Amino acid sequence: DTRKEEGITHGELSPPSWPSAMGRIVREDVAHQRYLTVFDREVEFDVPGQREPRRIKYDIVGHPRSKFQFSVVFPFHPPDDTNPHPSVTLIREYMQGSNAMGYSLPTGSFDPKKHADFADVAKDELAEE
Repeated sequence: DTRKEEGITHGELSPPSWPSAMGRIVREDVAHQRYLTVFDREVEFDVPGQREPRRIKYDIVGHPRSKFQFSVVFPFHPPDDTNPHPSVTLIREYMQGSNAMGYSLPTGSFDPKKHADFADVAKDELAEE
């Protein structure tokens, strides 16, 4: 659990390659949890020229087990001898939010127990789809 009285630090949620945090997470509560977790998060930002920081509330949806890290694959197929036109492969699947069929790119969450890096996530997603 990364929650502390003073909030969650960017470093606790992010790999070292990510840019530095813009704000400070000062409060985070679980609003709902099942397959995904919905957090009610409050972030504090310093505002140039103002004494008091600004606080903004956000709804965050994701997989905390993967530290909200995902890999999205863009399957691009350049032209070749068998197909002179470039193309992209999309997945047609059920979209829960709209309750309809839609198109998406292969996407998977990073699981440190299964994946050494994001390339492993991408390979697993392409094999699964």
